[in-house]
Amino acid sequence: MWRKTKSEGQSMKRTGLSERHTAYALIAPAVLVILAVALYPLIQTFYISLFDMRLNHPTRDARHFTYKVDVERYADLIFRGKSAFEGALSEELPTGVRSELDDAQDKLDQLHDQLMVNQDRVDQYEEVLDIIATYQPVRERSLRYFRISREEADTFIDLSRPLHEKVRSAVSRVEDPGRQLTAIDQISQDLPRSVVQPNFVGLGHYVRHFGNPRLWSALLNTVTFVGFAVFFELVFGILIALLINRNFFGRGGIRATVLIPWSIPAAVSALIWRYMYDGQYGIVSEGLASLGLIGDASAMLSTGTGAMISLIVADVWKTTPFMALIILGGLQTIDNTLYESARVDGAKRFQQFFRITLPLLKNTIMVAVIFRSLDTFKVFDLVYVLTAGGPANATETLSVYAYRLMFRQMNFGSGSAVAVVVFVCIAILSIIYVKALDSDMLTGRR
Repeated sequence: MWRKTKSEGQSMKRTGLSERHTAYALIAPAVLVILAVALYPLIQTFYISLFDMRLNHPTRDARHFTYKVDVERYADLIFRGKSAFEGALSEELPTGVRSELDDAQDKLDQLHDQLMVNQDRVDQYEEVLDIIATYQPVRERSLRYFRISREEADTFIDLSRPLHEKVRSAVSRVEDPGRQLTAIDQISQDLPRSVVQPNFVGLGHYVRHFGNPRLWSALLNTVTFVGFAVFFELVFGILIALLINRNFFGRGGIRATVLIPWSIPAAVSALIWRYMYDGQYGIVSEGLASLGLIGDASAMLSTGTGAMISLIVADVWKTTPFMALIILGGLQTIDNTLYESARVDGAKRFQQFFRITLPLLKNTIMVAVIFRSLDTFKVFDLVYVLTAGGPANATETLSVYAYRLMFRQMNFGSGSAVAVVVFVCIAILSIIYVKALDSDMLTGRR
């Protein structure tokens, strides 16, 4: 009998394992797709953060591991340089200037010969030169660059220095340089920029940011905003949910009205509040000033504390309905007989709330707090439209800081590093919330 029972248990165990493996196999494709969609942007952002990539820099607008020559830029400079030299030498020049320009031209030819050491480079250069002559951009990346060694790059830069010195000396000796000499001077100055140096910096951006007080200030602003905003949204959300969960005339209309702020786009909401906070005609600022709560009407957006409070109030007004909606769903799952039994036992309303409502809403509250915390941590549109991170970066969050680096300064490498920091902070916050939810923190059980 015991052997038979043991055999049946082993069979059931094998059946359970088989079903579990089948379930894993069925959901594996969906999990892989979700991971690919979710992780690919993060991996790409982290990869970009390893480079000193700047879209407003002619030699750092792409990722480079080796030394290269930007053939399009180089061919354009050589083409215009030769034309400018011919034009300048055909004019009347002061004594000694012509010889200096001849020496500069010889150095330019020497520089070109040092670079064109094989036929492949010559052919590529001439092909690019033909494209430039028709005023067309070089679209093929393989045609635009060719690789050189570090020694060749150093030689190119070393030879370009005396070339520029000769041209600068010649130009300084002419009272009115004219268009041709000015062009030669600019071309000789730009010529070293044809050499593209490797811009792989590894974790250099992260090291620099962690030593930069501005990153820590932006992180502190973000944490302050998230902490106060989510706290007040939770408190008001619970109060509103308790109110609209009651049976009264016009409850449906009240519920719909409560959701209006949440339905307004964040940018529009920020504009509304910015007008209300305005120091000249803002109704909120004027009201607070008349009550003596602030020194003058402009204090709400012109001081660091006032601007942060303004952001928190605007966010609480907009997203409290979302919190209330989630908590309302949790309230409607609580059995009314629990409250009836509590009333019979003589429990007051506060006792019912803390002994019945709050413990049974624990999971709902944690889910709502997780959603709002993660969403608030990466807030951008509300801050950017309402305060633009000011005054003096007093309300600059990590997302606004990353935006300024990437799209204002066009420094995609540094901005991507800040974006990765935002993701890491959100991941840590998520882990903390999940652990708190698993540990039954609100009820004190472990």
